[in-house]
Amino acid sequence: MLKLVNEARREAGLTDAVYSSDPVSQATVNARAEELKTKYSHNRPNGGTITDLQREMGCTERFTEENIAMVGFNYMEVGGALYTPNKPETEARYFFNLWMSDIGHRKEILYPVDGLRMVCGLHVGKGNIYAVQWFGPVD
Repeated sequence: MLKLVNEARREAGLTDAVYSSDPVSQATVNARAEELKTKYSHNRPNGGTITDLQREMGCTERFTEENIAMVGFNYMEVGGALYTPNKPETEARYFFNLWMSDIGHRKEILYPVDGLRMVCGLHVGKGNIYAVQWFGPVD
Protein backbone atom coordinates (compact mmCIF):
# COMPACT_ATOMS: atom_id res chain seq x y z
CA MET A 1 0.00 0.00 0.00
CA LEU A 2 2.81 2.42 0.83
CA LYS A 3 4.28 1.96 -2.65
CA LEU A 4 0.93 2.81 -4.27
CA VAL A 5 0.38 5.82 -2.00
CA ASN A 6 3.84 7.18 -2.67
CA GLU A 7 3.55 6.70 -6.44
CA ALA A 8 0.36 8.79 -6.35
CA ARG A 9 1.95 11.39 -4.08
CA ARG A 10 4.98 11.72 -6.37
CA GLU A 11 2.73 12.11 -9.43
CA ALA A 12 1.02 14.97 -7.57
CA GLY A 13 4.40 16.58 -6.76
CA LEU A 14 4.23 15.65 -3.06
CA THR A 15 6.77 14.08 -0.73
CA ASP A 16 6.61 10.41 0.18
CA ALA A 17 4.63 9.22 3.17
CA VAL A 18 6.35 6.94 5.68
CA TYR A 19 4.84 3.76 7.10
CA SER A 20 4.65 3.47 10.86
CA SER A 21 6.94 0.78 12.25
CA ASP A 22 5.38 1.05 15.71
CA PRO A 23 3.74 -2.26 16.72
CA VAL A 24 1.26 -0.42 18.97
CA SER A 25 0.12 1.72 16.03
CA GLN A 26 -0.30 -1.44 13.93
CA ALA A 27 -2.28 -3.19 16.67
CA THR A 28 -4.45 -0.11 17.14
CA VAL A 29 -5.36 0.26 13.44
CA ASN A 30 -6.08 -3.49 13.27
CA ALA A 31 -8.40 -3.12 16.26
CA ARG A 32 -10.13 -0.28 14.41
CA ALA A 33 -10.54 -2.50 11.32
CA GLU A 34 -12.14 -5.15 13.54
CA GLU A 35 -14.60 -2.57 14.92
CA LEU A 36 -15.91 -1.96 11.40
CA LYS A 37 -17.63 -5.36 11.35
CA THR A 38 -19.77 -4.14 14.26
CA LYS A 39 -20.40 -0.65 12.88
CA TYR A 40 -19.21 0.30 9.41
CA SER A 41 -18.75 4.00 9.99
CA HIS A 42 -16.13 6.60 10.79
CA ASN A 43 -17.83 6.72 14.19
CA ARG A 44 -16.71 3.94 16.49
CA PRO A 45 -19.28 1.45 17.87
CA ASN A 46 -19.07 3.12 21.29
CA GLY A 47 -19.48 6.60 19.78
CA GLY A 48 -15.83 7.50 20.27
CA THR A 49 -13.24 8.72 17.79
CA ILE A 50 -10.05 7.22 16.42
CA THR A 51 -8.19 9.54 18.79
CA ASP A 52 -10.02 7.90 21.71
CA LEU A 53 -9.04 4.44 20.45
CA GLN A 54 -5.41 5.49 20.08
CA ARG A 55 -5.39 6.80 23.66
CA GLU A 56 -7.15 3.64 24.99
CA MET A 57 -4.56 1.37 23.35
CA GLY A 58 -1.52 3.45 24.34
CA CYS A 59 -0.69 4.51 20.79
CA THR A 60 1.76 7.40 21.03
CA GLU A 61 1.86 8.20 17.30
CA ARG A 62 -0.85 10.63 16.26
CA PHE A 63 -3.17 9.69 13.39
CA THR A 64 -5.91 12.19 12.60
CA GLU A 65 -7.31 11.11 9.22
CA GLU A 66 -9.04 7.84 8.35
CA ASN A 67 -10.01 6.03 5.16
CA ILE A 68 -12.20 2.93 5.53
CA ALA A 69 -13.43 0.38 3.02
CA MET A 70 -15.25 -2.94 3.00
CA VAL A 71 -15.46 -5.67 0.37
CA GLY A 72 -17.23 -9.02 0.31
CA PHE A 73 -15.53 -12.32 -0.45
CA ASN A 74 -16.40 -12.20 -4.11
CA TYR A 75 -14.39 -11.10 -7.10
CA MET A 76 -14.93 -7.48 -7.99
CA GLU A 77 -13.12 -5.04 -10.24
CA VAL A 78 -12.40 -1.40 -9.42
CA GLY A 79 -10.20 0.75 -11.61
CA GLY A 80 -8.74 -2.22 -13.44
CA ALA A 81 -7.74 -4.10 -10.28
CA LEU A 82 -9.42 -7.45 -9.78
CA TYR A 83 -9.99 -8.17 -6.11
CA THR A 84 -8.56 -11.58 -5.25
CA PRO A 85 -8.82 -12.79 -1.64
CA ASN A 86 -5.60 -13.71 0.16
CA LYS A 87 -3.30 -12.02 -2.34
CA PRO A 88 -1.91 -8.96 -0.55
CA GLU A 89 -0.73 -7.20 -3.71
CA THR A 90 -4.17 -7.34 -5.32
CA GLU A 91 -5.93 -6.50 -2.05
CA ALA A 92 -3.76 -3.39 -1.69
CA ARG A 93 -4.41 -2.32 -5.28
CA TYR A 94 -8.14 -2.93 -4.88
CA PHE A 95 -8.51 -0.82 -1.73
CA PHE A 96 -6.15 1.84 -3.09
CA ASN A 97 -8.29 2.16 -6.24
CA LEU A 98 -11.45 2.40 -4.15
CA TRP A 99 -9.99 5.23 -2.09
CA MET A 100 -8.50 7.07 -5.06
CA SER A 101 -11.84 6.97 -6.92
CA ASP A 102 -13.50 9.03 -4.18
CA ILE A 103 -12.58 12.70 -3.75
CA GLY A 104 -12.65 12.64 0.06
CA HIS A 105 -10.47 9.56 0.38
CA ARG A 106 -8.17 10.77 -2.39
CA LYS A 107 -7.69 14.03 -0.47
CA GLU A 108 -6.34 12.09 2.53
CA ILE A 109 -3.85 10.16 0.39
CA LEU A 110 -2.72 13.34 -1.37
CA TYR A 111 -2.67 15.55 1.72
CA PRO A 112 -0.15 18.27 0.86
CA VAL A 113 2.19 18.08 3.82
CA ASP A 114 5.80 17.05 4.30
CA GLY A 115 6.19 14.39 6.96
CA LEU A 116 3.06 12.29 6.49
CA ARG A 117 2.86 9.01 8.41
CA MET A 118 0.56 6.14 7.40
CA VAL A 119 -0.53 2.84 8.90
CA CYS A 120 -3.04 0.32 7.50
CA GLY A 121 -5.10 -2.46 9.02
CA LEU A 122 -7.28 -5.30 7.77
CA HIS A 123 -9.87 -7.49 9.44
CA VAL A 124 -11.82 -10.42 8.06
CA GLY A 125 -15.29 -11.00 9.50
CA LYS A 126 -18.96 -11.42 8.61
CA GLY A 127 -18.04 -12.44 5.05
CA ASN A 128 -16.16 -9.19 4.39
CA ILE A 129 -12.69 -7.71 4.50
CA TYR A 130 -12.53 -4.38 6.31
CA ALA A 131 -9.63 -2.06 5.53
CA VAL A 132 -8.46 1.02 7.40
CA GLN A 133 -5.85 3.56 6.37
CA TRP A 134 -4.76 6.20 8.87
CA PHE A 135 -2.68 9.30 8.25
CA GLY A 136 -1.02 11.71 10.61
CA PRO A 137 1.95 14.00 10.93
CA VAL A 138 5.44 12.74 11.59
CA ASP A 139 6.22 14.42 14.92
